[in-house]
Amino acid sequence: MPEVTVPPSSVVVEVLNGMGERHAAADAAAALARVGFRINGTGNAASFAYRENVVEYPPGIQAAAATVSRHVLGATRVVEDASLPPGVVDLILGATYDGIS
Repeated sequence: MPEVTVPPSSVVVEVLNGMGERHAAADAAAALARVGFRINGTGNAASFAYRENVVEYPPGIQAAAATVSRHVLGATRVVEDASLPPGVVDLILGATYDGIS
């Protein structure tokens, strides 16, 4: 993962609840917005069984994914996913989620 080279204000993030805690995605999105990220939306992941946080990003925005992952507290895996729409980073909250810095 490269060093953070883009400001949060240039990163669009969608936050998904992958751990099942009520309001987790909305709360994390609000915290990310306070840091300066642009929020695309919130919702539930396909499952509530995520053991760790996952930052997924489409090809070409690895630096944006790095910026998101640097602000997520708790073990976080960063994964490129060519099926994602361009320009948006997905943050899936897992059991290791411990807030936003």
